[in-house]
Amino acid sequence: MGDAHWRRITKVRAKAKSVFHFDVQGQVAKSTHAGLPWLRYLRKQAAESVHFWPFDGWEIPLGYSAIVEAYPSLFKHAFAQEGRTPD
Repeated sequence: MGDAHWRRITKVRAKAKSVFHFDVQGQVAKSTHAGLPWLRYLRKQAAESVHFWPFDGWEIPLGYSAIVEAYPSLFKHAFAQEGRTPD
């Protein structure tokens, strides 16, 4: 359960919708909630080789793969838009 108005600081800065904001234009809630079980699976299966950044710490151990939540929209204005979609 959650409130559609709840957003983390990263969501506020990226002007992203809450993961509890379902069935509206631009929502990501369904894909977020569909992906969470896969992240849990990765955590269980590859715990010795996957680093969830920054939750497991700021430094990524040598030989580990990093899983990072990224917001490309934060950087889209720094590059030419020619040939790109608005997303």
